[in-house]
Amino acid sequence: MSNESFDRAVVEAFRQTPEIRLEVPTIGLMALIGTAQLGLRHPALQEGGLGSGAAAARKFIADIRSQLPPALQLLIDCGFDRRYERPISFGQNRGGAPVLEGPSTSASSLARRPDDPQE
Repeated sequence: MSNESFDRAVVEAFRQTPEIRLEVPTIGLMALIGTAQLGLRHPALQEGGLGSGAAAARKFIADIRSQLPPALQLLIDCGFDRRYERPISFGQNRGGAPVLEGPSTSASSLARRPDDPQE
């Protein structure tokens, strides 16, 4: 299939399938949102490239956010706020599998903005 034929097929598939309804675990959805938030920080997006893809991702996140309870809305908001970034590294567990290591962030610490006074 040529690139042009493939492009037409993809456009037609989007026309025929404008919406898909899914039931997914909330934790999986939050992982997808977090991954999208990381992708939105890609330098090409910061330089104005892939604007429509970035806009679609932001709308997707906003649409989901509006359906979640306030605590999860706050968690999504923190994902867009660089003040909540934490340094991470990759290590290995006892079985040799890779694991993500870094300081943990408690849910209660997310309820306070970084510029709020500590209790």
